[in-house]
Amino acid sequence: MARDFMAVLVIDCTYKTNRFNMPLLNAIILTGMNTILPFAQVWLPGEAEPDFEWAFVQLKT
Repeated sequence: MARDFMAVLVIDCTYKTNRFNMPLLNAIILTGMNTILPFAQVWLPGEAEPDFEWAFVQLKT
């Protein structure tokens, strides 16, 4: 069943493209039916590892 209905989570981060120079983390879902679903957008306070860990914990819950 999982093979027929697979989904992939794609996460990308852009840096210094806004006036606050805050990283923007984008997450989308690619479904097995070739559909793209926006999942989350998160403004991160910085580029340190704890900032990303916090974001991933929030996405997981």
